[in-house]
Amino acid sequence: MAALIGSFQRMNRIANATGIELDKEVDLLSQQAQSELALNKYAQATETTAGGKALGWLVAKVRPVLFKMAGKRARDRV
Repeated sequence: MAALIGSFQRMNRIANATGIELDKEVDLLSQQAQSELALNKYAQATETTAGGKALGWLVAKVRPVLFKMAGKRARDRV
């Protein structure tokens, strides 16, 4: 259980650092929880810069290509 929590924490930090935003559907569904937990009041919530958002956009575009290449490479090894 601790590993699962640690992994979730790590993924959140990476997403925050690269400026990856929630999908619109997830954002809409989680508005109440975000409000109740006051998530926008955390210091990191305001630290995502335009550069970070641009990097997040780039990562989102490149990630599928990288996963496809990694999958092909793994299949070629077998």
